[in-house]
Amino acid sequence: MNPRPTYPYQRPGLVVLAALSSLTMMSCTANPLLQDAGRMGPSVLEQIPESRSITAVASDGSNLVGVLVAAPSQAPIVLHLLPSGASIETGISVGIGRTGLESCLRAHEQWGASSVVFDYRGIGSSEGRKDFDRFLEDGNAMWHEAVRLAGGREDQVIIRASSLGTLIAANLLDGGAKPAGVILFAPVRSSTIVRHAIASQRGSAWATLAAGFFRSPDAPDLDDIARKAQTPMLVLLPNEDEFLPADEAIAIAITSRAAGHEVVEIPGDHQTTVLRSWNFVIDADGRSGRRVSTLTDAELRFLNDLRPRLFESNEAKWPTENPTDQDPLPPAARR
Repeated sequence: MNPRPTYPYQRPGLVVLAALSSLTMMSCTANPLLQDAGRMGPSVLEQIPESRSITAVASDGSNLVGVLVAAPSQAPIVLHLLPSGASIETGISVGIGRTGLESCLRAHEQWGASSVVFDYRGIGSSEGRKDFDRFLEDGNAMWHEAVRLAGGREDQVIIRASSLGTLIAANLLDGGAKPAGVILFAPVRSSTIVRHAIASQRGSAWATLAAGFFRSPDAPDLDDIARKAQTPMLVLLPNEDEFLPADEAIAIAITSRAAGHEVVEIPGDHQTTVLRSWNFVIDADGRSGRRVSTLTDAELRFLNDLRPRLFESNEAKWPTENPTDQDPLPPAARR
């Protein structure tokens, strides 16, 4: 007689063992926050022929490949910190297909600022393999190269980050960086991003079990940084964000505003806000989108407020309004 088959529900220990095995396998894989950027897509160097390749050297000697889009001489520099899954060589995912970074970089150039943007290690042509433990180190190297390109003047560099890149921005400020300003699209918190990222893919119960198997970024939370930062900050928060629940978004908004920083709410969710930071707008039906040529009104207003300190030695008059079409987003509501 064949033995009766044993099903998982008959042996609870087997279910636990299977779960632990899955978690152990997860702990041996790459951190879920750093995603591949694909191998095909619009390249900045191809879309902007006058741009040029640059490198930043990480602490271990790895070369992080970036691109410089130069505005007229003596222009300030915007350091763009990419979200996960984006690259200077393949752009950023819009669901089906990818959109390039060119429109956003052109918009800053038209405003009067140069732009530098780098790929993290293991992404694009940057050396090494993806390593989230060195993610913040990559950001330090990018910052130092941006400052070098600005003639050694931190006050001529603007940090502009979205999603995962906002962790680097917070870490740089905590480390004493003194940029002219900081712009954050769809920020996340270092203490909760791993759990929220897993929950978005596998549910909250699984996230509670699995989050401990991955190291959280060793960076301060944004609300702590906003409380003490002397650098002007613009924080753009989506209406809904699976990576930053309402209670955390409210805490960031309250702390930031109390410290004198600007907080603006953008209609949409995390991904649509990240895409808007790169001049791609998802239409109201959520099924289609289009590339635009302008920065958000909130960002343009913030940049213009920085103008006196950025162009203190430059008599050139840069545009004070969007140079082309109007911002397609509804007027932003301040939190």
